[in-house]
Amino acid sequence: MNLVNPKLVQERVWGIGNAFKVLNPKLKLTFDSQNLQHKLFEPIIYSLNSELHWKQSIAVNPAEEANRKGTMKILSRKLLHQLSFKQVSFFFLLYQLTHGLCLMEGIVKWAIRRCTYSTGKVSDFGQPTSASHPQLMKEGEITPGIATKEYISRRKRLLELLPENSLAIIAAAPVKMMTDVVPYTFRQDADYLYLTGCQQPGGVAVLSHECGLCMFMPEPKPHDVVWQGLIAGVDAALEMFKTEEAYPVSKLDKILPNMIKRSSKLFHNKLTATPTYTDLETFQNAAHVGKVSDLSIFTHELRWVKSPSELKLMKESAAIACQALLQTMLHSKTYPHEGMLSAKVEYECRMRGAQRMAFNPVVGGGPNASVIHYSRNDQKIKDGDLVLMDVGCELHGYCSDLTRTWSPCGSFSSIQEELYDLILQTNKECIRLCRPGASIRQIHNHSVELLCKGLKEIGILKRDAFRLYHQLNPTSIGHYLGMDVHDCSMISYDRPLKPGVVITIEPGIYVPSSFDGPERYQGTGIRIEDEVLITETGCEVLTGSMPKEIKHIESLLNNYSYTKDHHLSEKEISKPVSILNPRHDIVLHIIPVFLQNWPVMRASIYTQTLVNESAPCSPFCAQIFQ
Repeated sequence: MNLVNPKLVQERVWGIGNAFKVLNPKLKLTFDSQNLQHKLFEPIIYSLNSELHWKQSIAVNPAEEANRKGTMKILSRKLLHQLSFKQVSFFFLLYQLTHGLCLMEGIVKWAIRRCTYSTGKVSDFGQPTSASHPQLMKEGEITPGIATKEYISRRKRLLELLPENSLAIIAAAPVKMMTDVVPYTFRQDADYLYLTGCQQPGGVAVLSHECGLCMFMPEPKPHDVVWQGLIAGVDAALEMFKTEEAYPVSKLDKILPNMIKRSSKLFHNKLTATPTYTDLETFQNAAHVGKVSDLSIFTHELRWVKSPSELKLMKESAAIACQALLQTMLHSKTYPHEGMLSAKVEYECRMRGAQRMAFNPVVGGGPNASVIHYSRNDQKIKDGDLVLMDVGCELHGYCSDLTRTWSPCGSFSSIQEELYDLILQTNKECIRLCRPGASIRQIHNHSVELLCKGLKEIGILKRDAFRLYHQLNPTSIGHYLGMDVHDCSMISYDRPLKPGVVITIEPGIYVPSSFDGPERYQGTGIRIEDEVLITETGCEVLTGSMPKEIKHIESLLNNYSYTKDHHLSEKEISKPVSILNPRHDIVLHIIPVFLQNWPVMRASIYTQTLVNESAPCSPFCAQIFQ
């Protein structure tokens, strides 16, 4: 049996020298083998001899070989994490000497990833890439969480929907200016982002059966690069966005007219239509004869049902919004100001990775809550008043949207509790209706019946209930949710829901101060909104971790609110730990909150009520919420 001679290996290593280049020209390695400790030889030589013995004296079947290789890879990873750069360099040489044995092969592959770096410059395409933002994106992704193959699949599916010999034109969203030199924060048009993955302004994408995806990209001027940085150009379109063709946008007026002439039908995104192509004579002629239609009827159809990758991002976006709103709720007892709560929820969302808020937070205290899309957020919340917060964030192009209403002082009055319980029960009943085959319209009609009946019993509605009800709630029970907050507007609310569709369920009541009804209810606004994913067997509430039961909200506010001397540290943001109680009726999520300069740890506890809401809490739950 041939064994590895330690002395021979050592001599050959010393003879190779101090510098070594990997054959990949983009990668350079340097090492110093002279300082290698002799004690490192012994376990490695033993491992090599053991493997040689295995290979030369035993006939291994494929299953045993695969199992052994898996074990060796695990061992090599553990060993590698304890090695210095110099030691890893030695292993690379040893691999060359031992002709690729399993252990050394695993070590070398991990060594190169862990202990080498590229001396080549990382290209800047004006948006994150896997090379520039490895902490954010994986290799093979165009945008975080969405792979190149998914973008290509979206384009193919759109071509399947488009009529034969038609042309689709999609322009990027325009830059909107706050002043002559200050732009508003840019947000890409959802259709353009959905098809191209490009997060930057200035481009025009053209899709056809003849040429596939062709992108006309902006050309950065030296002055713009100095002030705004590099942007994606023709090279990025071909290399990053994987287009079949790409040209500078300056050539659009020479190339696009010929494409339009060869097409029998044109589709474009009317909301982002730009004079760059709408001013072309050929486009105007086509529009004059009725050849131009809105592309949204096709793109919204594609975006309506979410892919697994999209659902993962939407669940993460919902989780961020829930955590942020929970922290804001705990903050509200000490800081009952609309502006402060708005700032708090945005801060918490951004700290957890959201790029922006999905919309300006609605923070309505007292009578301001009766204004459905109140956005001034400039009033102090009076003691005993409710506050309604409608918030959502955007994570890598996907939005969340939820609403909770509570009393910052820590207790609901009997009148508030009466109205709140009606909205809560309507919320739960409507969520139970969410399943494949149902429609938003059907769920809405059921919610109107429930609320009209409840409002009559309370005494708010007496005569002509249906007409007066729409004064108290002119909104729908929900809407589609996705890349836009009110997503896929071209899809009717009468369409039967499918697995993969995400909607909101948001019953509410908005009684203005001028309403002709019982005075005790005037100036009250309550809404409870959840995100609901339609599944094969029913639905999943994506915002179910955010408390909405009165007893849970009051317990949180009275036992776990922040005090004015409490300042958040980075360690306070942690992932929730789920504990399922023995009765399987409530899931408790416990978030440890370590307070600076405090000798004790406090916990923020929030609950998600599952199907069996009528079941009594376990002794553990009862102790928590007593």
